[in-house]
Amino acid sequence: MAYVAVKGGEKAIQNAEALLQAMRRGDKHIPELSIEQIKQQLALAVDRVMAEGSLYDRDLAALAIKQSWGDLVEAIFLLRAYRTTLPRLYYSQPLNTEKMQIQRRISSIFKDVPEGQKLGATYDYIHRLLDFKLAAEDNNYNTLETDNNRDRNGKIARAIDTLDREGLIQSETCKDATNEPFDLTRQSLNTPTNRDARLQNLARADEGFLLGLAYSSQRGYGKNHPFAGEIRVGEVEVIIEPEELGFEIAIADIQVTEVQMLNQFKGSKELPPQFTRGYGLTFGYNERKAMSMAIVDRALRAKEFGENLEGVAQDEEFVLYHSDNVEAQGFVQHLKLPHYIDFQAELNLVRQMRKEQKINSLKIRAAEAHDYPAIAEVNNLAFGRENEAELVEKIRQSKGYVPELSLVAELDNKIVGHIMFSYIDLIDKETTQVLALAPVAVSPEHQNKEIGSLLIKTGLEIADKIPAPMVIVLGDPKFYIRFGFKPASKYSIQSPFNVPDEYFMVKFLTKSDGYRGKIVYPAAFSAV
Repeated sequence: MAYVAVKGGEKAIQNAEALLQAMRRGDKHIPELSIEQIKQQLALAVDRVMAEGSLYDRDLAALAIKQSWGDLVEAIFLLRAYRTTLPRLYYSQPLNTEKMQIQRRISSIFKDVPEGQKLGATYDYIHRLLDFKLAAEDNNYNTLETDNNRDRNGKIARAIDTLDREGLIQSETCKDATNEPFDLTRQSLNTPTNRDARLQNLARADEGFLLGLAYSSQRGYGKNHPFAGEIRVGEVEVIIEPEELGFEIAIADIQVTEVQMLNQFKGSKELPPQFTRGYGLTFGYNERKAMSMAIVDRALRAKEFGENLEGVAQDEEFVLYHSDNVEAQGFVQHLKLPHYIDFQAELNLVRQMRKEQKINSLKIRAAEAHDYPAIAEVNNLAFGRENEAELVEKIRQSKGYVPELSLVAELDNKIVGHIMFSYIDLIDKETTQVLALAPVAVSPEHQNKEIGSLLIKTGLEIADKIPAPMVIVLGDPKFYIRFGFKPASKYSIQSPFNVPDEYFMVKFLTKSDGYRGKIVYPAAFSAV
C-alpha cells in the first residue's frame, strides 16, 4: 500500500491530537465525567466493551469509553490492544453457569420453570418513550431487595432440561474432554473449523453484525424460527487450578449473560425429529448480543444437521471472517490515510479506459464527397491555417489521388480526423510511384487520444494491398518510428527538403532492395 506523508508532518498530527483531547473534554465549566460514573451509569456500554474487547475489567473498559469519546468500537479496539500486553498466568476452568448467582432468568417456552422465573432489570415490559425526568439532576430511585445471595453449592436446573430428559432435544455432550479447546487469541482461525472456535469468535463479534445475521435467519435466509429456551444473567465464579497448588481456587466473580435458543429440527437419516439449540454467552448484561450469538451459532450448525445452506448466516467463512469490529474498522478506516499514489494510478487507468472506449466506438472509413467540408474544417482547426485543407483539395483533383487512402475518423456521427496517402515520384534511372503520407489531422479537442495513430495504422494496412513499394513521410521521428518508419537516407533515398535526415523517413511495403533516388513531390506540396 502506497502512502505519503501528511502535509504539516509531526506538528500537524500533534495539533490534531490536542484538538481531539480538548473536544473530548468539552466545556471545562461542566464537571468531568469520572470512570466510576461511566461504570455505574453506562454499565451496558461497559459490558459491551468488555465482551467484544475480550477483557473482563470494568475500570479499564470505562477508561476506554472515556478515552474514545464515547465511540464504543474505538473503546473495544483500545481494550483489545491493551489486552495483548498482559501476561497469561493461568487458564480458568470452564464456567459452571448452573451455579450462577441469578439476577435475571426467563424462559419464553414454559410458563412455570423450576426455581421460578425472575424478571430482574429489563426494558422488556416498559414503554419505549423518552423519560424527560432523567434530564433533571439528582434522580434517586429505590433499590429493591433481591435474593442474589444464593448458596454457591446449589444448582439451578435449566428450563430446557425437561426436554432433554424426554429425548426431545439434541443432547450437548463433550465428545472428547481430553482435547484442549481452541484458543482464538493464540491460534489462527481457519475454516472449516469446530464449534469451540466458532463460539469464541462469536463471543467477541460485533453486536450489530450478529444482530443483523440473526434477523436475516429469522426472515427466511436460513429457515430459522427460534425460541428463547432460557436466558439467565448473573454472577459466576472464575476458578483456576495452579499446578504448584494442585487444587482449585476461586479468584473472581464475574457477571455473564447466557442464552440457549431452541429450533425445531425435522430430522434426518441419522437423527430423529427433535429440537436443536444454539448457545450464547457474553460478559456482563447483554441479552441482545447473547441471543443473536445463539441464533447464529445454530445457523452455523446447518452442515452438522444435514441442512441446506440457504442463508449468509449459515456461511461459516463469511460469518467468522467478518464478525470482528476491530479488524473491520481497521480495514475501513485505513481508507482515510493518504492514498494519493494509488488513486493517481487508478485515475490514469480510468482515463486510459475512456480513451480506449472512445477508440472502440471510433469508425475509420474512406472519405466521401459529403465529407469534404468537414475534412477541410478538421485540417484548418488542427493546423490553425488553411494551407493543409487546400493541399487536400489539390491532391483530390490530381492524378496522384488514391480514393481508398483518403480516410476519415468518425465519432458520434462527426468527422474528428482525416489522413491522406497520395502518389509521388521516386526518381533514379527510372521513375517509381510511391506513396506520401500527408497530411494527417485530428481536431484539437480529440488530439492525444490515439485517433491519429489509428488513422495511420489503418492507412498503412490498406496501402500494403495496393501496388506501391513504400510510404514516405516528413515528420517527428519519435512519433513515426512506432509505425515502422526509418530514416530514408539509410537507403540512399534523398529528400527534396532541407531538413535533418532523421525527419525524412520511409516505410517499405515490399523488399527495400534496389530502391534509391530522389523524392519529387507535386507542386501542390510547395504551399505547405
